Amino acid sequence: MSGGSRWREPNHSPDWTDIFAVIRALEQLHSVTVFVTLSPAVYDGPGGYTTISAYKTAKHGEASVLGEPAIISSGEWPCPQHKDYAACLYSALLAMDGQLSSKMWEQINLPFTAE
Repeated sequence: MSGGSRWREPNHSPDWTDIFAVIRALEQLHSVTVFVTLSPAVYDGPGGYTTISAYKTAKHGEASVLGEPAIISSGEWPCPQHKDYAACLYSALLAMDGQLSSKMWEQINLPFTAE
């Protein structure tokens, strides 16, 4: 590779490409629309507050464009578990996937289970 351009050094943590891939997978797997909102912190200094919500995708002809809320979670940044915001958001999205999956399994009636 010649010139001034260089590849970014690998840091083995999730980046924004990973975040967008997880959001797309969540939306397709769970039939939801995922919203991520970042707001500034209420105190002085670099920080923020993130809200992640997943809404069930509205079926054609329903009154609500967004559908009904499935899960809403939130947290503050900086957080003690992650060194950058992308890793923190990625972790929150994976936690949301687990919550959505457990909600899905709670709703499924399997015909071969004993009552």
